[in-house]
Amino acid sequence: ILDRLPDGIKADAVMSDNEGATLMALRAIEARGHRRIGFFSFYKPDFSTVAERHSAYRLALAEVGVDDIGGLTRWFPRELDGNPQGFIQAIYDALFTLVHQKDPITALFCVQDSFAVAALQACDRMGICVPEQLEIATFNDWPPMMLRTPWCVHRIVPRSYDIGRSAAELLLERLSGARTEPKVLRICADFIIADSSVPLASSLS
Repeated sequence: ILDRLPDGIKADAVMSDNEGATLMALRAIEARGHRRIGFFSFYKPDFSTVAERHSAYRLALAEVGVDDIGGLTRWFPRELDGNPQGFIQAIYDALFTLVHQKDPITALFCVQDSFAVAALQACDRMGICVPEQLEIATFNDWPPMMLRTPWCVHRIVPRSYDIGRSAAELLLERLSGARTEPKVLRICADFIIADSSVPLASSLS
């Protein structure tokens, strides 16, 4: 299984280190002075990727004394995944509220590219400059130019080659009969900070 491990399934799996990568990105953003950091995701509690990234988000904010994240978190109905127009409007409405409230967010974490793309469009409509007025970090599984201005966004980039190679090695082990118990591998991801083409760090040594 690649990318995420469904609940209750025992099988060989290879995926990104979602928690480590999210912590790495959020700690880097917090080091730049941010505390009010929003979180955008579809409501998919049964998806390991979503659960792990949100868990790391809670931990990262708790580390800087932000324990009440309810007002910073936005869970969007999964039905919007197939409704582009409704999705873009929902992101705009949510972001408008978060940046115009009494204690506005100054940064935003997106669990996947579609949220970052919609957030960038919303910022354009509101006249918000990214990253000068709002910093955005996202898991970047798509080609970076899908973000239109990827150099303005902090990107967590999965190591697709390493994931594929590790998956092939697990299959060979399984076919050879050398192993019977399932194995789950988590592969580090690279964090590329805005305005830089050089990875800042990796989530695993």
